[in-house]
Amino acid sequence: MATVEQPKNEIVERKPQLAPILSGQRGLELRSIEDMYRFAQYVVKSGFAPKGVDTIESALVAMQMGFEIGLSPLQAIQNIAVINGRPSVWGDAVKGLVLATGACEDFREWFEHEDDLQKCVACCAIKRRGFSEVVRKFSMSDAKLAQLQGKSGPWQQYPKRMLQMRARSSACRDAFPDALKGLFVAEEARDMEPIDVTPARPQREYVSIDPAQIMNGEAPAPEDAKATAENSPQPIDPRVDLIARVKALLADLPAQEVRDDMIRVARIETQSSGKDWTKWETSAIELLASGLTKE
Repeated sequence: MATVEQPKNEIVERKPQLAPILSGQRGLELRSIEDMYRFAQYVVKSGFAPKGVDTIESALVAMQMGFEIGLSPLQAIQNIAVINGRPSVWGDAVKGLVLATGACEDFREWFEHEDDLQKCVACCAIKRRGFSEVVRKFSMSDAKLAQLQGKSGPWQQYPKRMLQMRARSSACRDAFPDALKGLFVAEEARDMEPIDVTPARPQREYVSIDPAQIMNGEAPAPEDAKATAENSPQPIDPRVDLIARVKALLADLPAQEVRDDMIRVARIETQSSGKDWTKWETSAIELLASGLTKE
């Protein structure tokens, strides 16, 4: 009699189905962080993202910043850049943002002494409804004073264009601060000093201490430790006294950082004095394990 093999039950892993991204008259409608993240992935993989916005995270942040000032996702990715640590918008997009508010009654740009580069002055006048006209100028003399004249790059290749962007930037930011949300114009930000965003590590002074003196109670205690010692009974165990002194000296630091600093001091002393401070390093670890880390 023939045997019929029963089909085995197989577990098929199904990937969760992503919600579709809706589209409207102006393209895709990104309505959630997931939509924005997926769109950022597509842009980065396509190679369409400009330099500086070529990661998913940077493209996502650029889109969010664009939403806040009224740019569509692709406009934001193409026109927002972080230059010298400052989020900036390219000059042509700045003019578009001002005009898009609907409150700009007049926007004029012109040059004075255009035929003489050394005397050339770029001017920008903006009239906002309900406000006085704002006129800003930037001359080649201003560029020379700011040490921009002859600077390598656009200032050598397109000096008049750079003068124009400087005048436009000042006028737009003064007349429509609410539209630009404090953003710099990219052509202006390029000439600024880079911002160092690295957190400064507090400077510490390391004091040479002989562990034998501390264990015998001969080393001078810091002022706050002396005050505590006067108002409290003297500890019997010198190890407890050592813990109290270390706490007073390094009270504001995490236990792990205190441990690292104590070991670093021990190694510095070993190299400078030639003494064997291995026991001191081991003692530091033991003290922190038994005392400081209990809190």
